[in-house]
Amino acid sequence: MFDIIRSYIAKEDYYLIILNSGIYIKNYQKLIGIKEDEIIIAIEENLYRIKGSNFILTKSIDKELMIKGCVESVVRL
Repeated sequence: MFDIIRSYIAKEDYYLIILNSGIYIKNYQKLIGIKEDEIIIAIEENLYRIKGSNFILTKSIDKELMIKGCVESVVRL
């Protein structure tokens, strides 16, 4: 069963999951900047601005990010 889940996730180009406690991002190209109230990230030739408050980078492994904080909006630039 875990192999099925793992193979499904591996096929995803990228994804963002907004949680109550922050945001999880997988397969991004580049983290342009992170401030307490704004994140700018490059994903598949697009730039995204994530606005919110109290952002803290809690995990950065390979092309995965976990950021704690309150997400208010995600906009493609």
